[in-house]
Amino acid sequence: MSQPVGSGNGIEVELDGARVFVGRGGAEWTGAGSRIVLIHGAGMDHTVWVLLGRWLARHGHDVVIPDLPGHGRSQGDALTSIEAMADWLSRLLNTLDDLAIAGTQSDADERGLTLIGHSMGSLIATQAVSCMKLERLVLLGAGYPMRVGPPLLQAAERNDPLAADMITAFGHAYASVLGHNPLPGIPVANLARVLLLGAQPGVLHADLQACDRYVVPEELLSKVNMPVHLIAGDQDRMTSPKAAQALAELLGGDIRWLSGSGHMIMTEQPEQMLSAVREALG
Repeated sequence: MSQPVGSGNGIEVELDGARVFVGRGGAEWTGAGSRIVLIHGAGMDHTVWVLLGRWLARHGHDVVIPDLPGHGRSQGDALTSIEAMADWLSRLLNTLDDLAIAGTQSDADERGLTLIGHSMGSLIATQAVSCMKLERLVLLGAGYPMRVGPPLLQAAERNDPLAADMITAFGHAYASVLGHNPLPGIPVANLARVLLLGAQPGVLHADLQACDRYVVPEELLSKVNMPVHLIAGDQDRMTSPKAAQALAELLGGDIRWLSGSGHMIMTEQPEQMLSAVREALG
């Protein structure tokens, strides 16, 4: 096993013969606080967590922000199922522990492990209950089932830019598409579109198909013995309020609704999101 390469901003480790990039929120891990893993959504990467990751890292948490295989700065082929992604994430955390980067596994268990996932990342976090000891789940832009319409799947399969256009249009509140943003000068809809267009061929389709096919295993539900918090936009047109409510009921969780937000919660309503995450973390 090769030694990690990087700095406080992020490191690279090897897993399954491929280099994996792991962001750290701009701060070194200390092993003193809780460990929080931020999991990005379909076709995206660690950069969607820049604001939240930096805040958490500066408030006593060891923040782990990986690029999934084939995404962002990570090598390898995109995984094709939520189950495979959750297993990969578990093995990545074990790899970090084996390399003595973030403390031993026993230390990690004692400190607690929180998973925060957005969209597809929320399904990965949910499935991870089956293979990790968790302190809590925080699910953003989550819903169940996470069905994907055939036109979007077909466009993504063709690597057609129309897929990014569709996600951009339906993934934001109307005001966000028109350019309204609490962060002046930052066009959040354009940021999302550019990020999606930068995905490697086939990655977005693999992600969307994995979301569409995922079924929560019945045996997993008996292992949900930790607090589960959903954070949802009241104008989300990709994972509807009905789907968010269904997932909350399935997992026995609560929902915090963010006003004026669509699916891209982290950029559309960053201050509301931070407040909701802080409340979820207690």
